[in-house]
Amino acid sequence: MTAAPAHAAPEVPSGRYTVLYTDSGTVTYWLFAPCGSDCTLATSQDGGTFVISWEFDLANGRWTHSGATQAPCANGASVPATVDYSFDAVSLAGEGRTTTSDGCGGPGSTVTRPFRLTKA
Repeated sequence: MTAAPAHAAPEVPSGRYTVLYTDSGTVTYWLFAPCGSDCTLATSQDGGTFVISWEFDLANGRWTHSGATQAPCANGASVPATVDYSFDAVSLAGEGRTTTSDGCGGPGSTVTRPFRLTKA
């Protein structure tokens, strides 16, 4: 009987990545800095303040982040929000969910957006 082949641990994201929101074609950039073998920090690289030192942790083949942030409004203001973002450790395809309780002068909402990361 032969042993099952060993699977390498997923690569910890490190460096600059292109983030393509596939629902709108919007492109942004995140810089990842590893903080351990199953942890990496992401920060926006396009001057945005939405993604700042988000800690993504690896669990069950997905990098996940949940926490509080400030979501930008169309008028330039921002509102408190909670975010749940995750992406597959191999394909780098993911989904982001942003929830606001009082969104930019209107009622609160939850927006879910698919995205894909590519090493830049």
